[in-house]
Amino acid sequence: MYNEKLDFIHNIYGFLFCVYMFFLSMTILFNQNNLEYMGSTYLSVCKHSYIYFTISSGINYLDKNNIFLLHHIICMVILFYGYLYMEPEYLIWVSKTFLAEFSTIFLSLSKILRYVKKNSYVPDNLITFSDNFFVISYFSVRVMYLLPLCLLFIINYRFRNIFGLVIPLVSIVMIGMNLYWTFLIYKKVTKNIDNDKFNLKSIKKYIDKYTKMIK
Repeated sequence: MYNEKLDFIHNIYGFLFCVYMFFLSMTILFNQNNLEYMGSTYLSVCKHSYIYFTISSGINYLDKNNIFLLHHIICMVILFYGYLYMEPEYLIWVSKTFLAEFSTIFLSLSKILRYVKKNSYVPDNLITFSDNFFVISYFSVRVMYLLPLCLLFIINYRFRNIFGLVIPLVSIVMIGMNLYWTFLIYKKVTKNIDNDKFNLKSIKKYIDKYTKMIK
């Protein structure tokens, strides 16, 4: 980690950014019949995203965290196509993918709480609660929701010009990164079974409930 205080501020910014992006994405999805509103809201998404991704990429570079640096560059490429052509179906898809940032809210929150705990009192249960929600939401939105959403879209959508190669390629790379992080999270969860850092019973209960719903 390049600097703990900088990382703490970065996580606060990331937390607020993800909450705001989730809100903007929801407003786009609830106003799909209003093309003018969709376009102006998407421009806000692009503006705030490019500011955040640029700052975050600089911190990732200092931390030598190349995979997150690549992740942010891919996000900017995906946003850029929507900014160029403002195709309603594409804007809706991008908005749906941004809903996956719901899991990042809890990741940032956990990191914030752990930093605060070093200097003041933070209940362990609060951190565990945030960790649980991160794991549950990550598997729900990044794997079960986002993966099929992205695959179906890039297979069926007709992109303009060179983007017909670029967007599917970077989307596949993004899917690969999400699966890699899923593997890392799985390893961490199984590693911490004995000391019960994660409430695995809650996770299993949620997965069983979700499985019954889709049958």
